[in-house]
Amino acid sequence: MNTLLYRAWHKEQRKMYRVIGWMEDADSQNTTIYCRDEELIIHPYMRSEVILMQSPGWTDKNGKTIYRNDIVRLFDWEEALCQVMWVDDGFWIVQVHSEDNSPEHLPHDHRGHAENVEVVGNIFTHPEWYTYWTGIDEIDRPERSRP
Repeated sequence: MNTLLYRAWHKEQRKMYRVIGWMEDADSQNTTIYCRDEELIIHPYMRSEVILMQSPGWTDKNGKTIYRNDIVRLFDWEEALCQVMWVDDGFWIVQVHSEDNSPEHLPHDHRGHAENVEVVGNIFTHPEWYTYWTGIDEIDRPERSRP
């Protein structure tokens, strides 16, 4: 059984964290997300402060864990830059056409190690990619789908 891996983008700090757990408060219906930074310090944040991103369990050609909202280069698809997205109840590597912003699900099975894929960034740490992929200039937008 694979371990579920998450990371979190802190909206105000504009910083990525590794998620190490969370706790739901049944009385107030709040969720606290526990994140670890590079110095291994644990920070508790409210769910509304972060955007959660799940890993589909894939690693790229360099062994780097791939997460939702990563921008990846596909070496067997004309070195296309694509986004890892949650689409139709599953993870897909999607190329968005600039003419009409419509997604094209690329015909690849990337379960496990994706030897022809390299993570080159994500839409949060590269605002120009966020705008390109979403057509929205502002990163602080409500999530539209599952982590």
